Amino acid sequence: MELELLSKQYFLGVPKSVSLKVENTNIHDGTLNIDGYKHSMVQIISLIIALKSSVIIKNPPLVSDTYVYIAIINELGGVAELRNNMLYVDAREICHHNIPMLLGQMIHGSMYLCPALSVALGEFTYYGSGGCQIGDNEANNSRPIQHIMEVLSKFGVHISFAEKCISGKMCPVENIDEIDIMSFSTDAHTLSGPLVGGATKTALILAVNKERFVIKNAYLKTDVMDMLRFLDSIGKNVEIIGPDIIIQGAVKRNIVYETPFSLTQCISEIITYSILCLASGKKVRFLNLNRTTIERSLAPEFSLFKQMGVVTVWQGTDLIVYAPTKINSIDIVVQPSTIQSDHHPFFAFLLLFGQKQVTLTEYVWKDRFKYIENLQKMGAIINVNGNQITITPSELKKYEGNLPALDVRSAAVTLVASIVSRSHVDIIDAHHIFRGYSRLKQNMQELGIELVCDIS
Repeated sequence: MELELLSKQYFLGVPKSVSLKVENTNIHDGTLNIDGYKHSMVQIISLIIALKSSVIIKNPPLVSDTYVYIAIINELGGVAELRNNMLYVDAREICHHNIPMLLGQMIHGSMYLCPALSVALGEFTYYGSGGCQIGDNEANNSRPIQHIMEVLSKFGVHISFAEKCISGKMCPVENIDEIDIMSFSTDAHTLSGPLVGGATKTALILAVNKERFVIKNAYLKTDVMDMLRFLDSIGKNVEIIGPDIIIQGAVKRNIVYETPFSLTQCISEIITYSILCLASGKKVRFLNLNRTTIERSLAPEFSLFKQMGVVTVWQGTDLIVYAPTKINSIDIVVQPSTIQSDHHPFFAFLLLFGQKQVTLTEYVWKDRFKYIENLQKMGAIINVNGNQITITPSELKKYEGNLPALDVRSAAVTLVASIVSRSHVDIIDAHHIFRGYSRLKQNMQELGIELVCDIS
């Protein structure tokens, strides 16, 4: 079966178990096309639903979550489908406020349907989310939801908690025209912790109908930047002044927006393939990127690359990443204002090729270290102490056996490590990787890597 079809097949329930292994590795310089960022797609869909409008997303990621969203939109009374690799979303007839329980629990992003339906219909019923469970160990790794509900409450949505669901109903409230995201930070002086991103995105969805709204100390990463580009494309006046977002102007509801919207390409795929090539001493070129957004949102990652000796060069809208003769060792701190938490496993892996022992400290998802045991089996010397890991330069070795894919990034960094170490590994529960990586087989083939997927 072609890997490109696995996301759809998995969603349809065809495969019961999926494992992934590397069949042949002859890695070389490559040129890659990257589809849109899944996290941006989630937020654009939420805005489309809030506006009860019709929009074409030009470059959706072909991942299993996309098919789940298509099904959810249709269940809510709208119409969604993929045609010619474009996602058509028509939310004008959405009429159901119940987020489908089984579908909603298949993906993390279903929580953002709560603010979307609050704006569109004045109410929602939510039965929980799924996706990668990367929350704190004391919370059984489940992702937090309280910040979403708190933002909803600030906008006048009355929240009711039942045994199996959360309900919300929009109620008359004194007009709110600003929100400070710092109140969701775990640090009083700088944005920190796992709540600031979700609070920013929820506020943007809820503010879509307001004539003027200010989000102070906003989380300004790729998905938020794409939300702002979308709002600008449909008539909002959007300004970013320092850490604040100011949005003004009215937008039309219940209409068809004719111009397709292009998502920024998946920044996590860019980092993943870059790290794979850097660890292999190869060069990679990414074609036709949204340079403006990527330069801004990946600025912390590019800064680390520069400190580590990696050269990145823009040629128009193409990005070229060159492998250095050696990797400089540096300490890394992960916060909402630094590199994405999603990218920390790949930087931890690259530091194995450095010159000295260093640390990586995680302040967003402080227990996000599920991937380390897999790397240790391939020779990595990494020790965990609370929310910090110590990374010692290591010579990777071949490993033979099964390794678990515990979440999307754990699956991806395990795949990268198995390629670089030339291990004979079956990555089990590999469906995780198909939730986050579009056209995986095609892009790996472009780099000289053959993947085989076993389905039972």
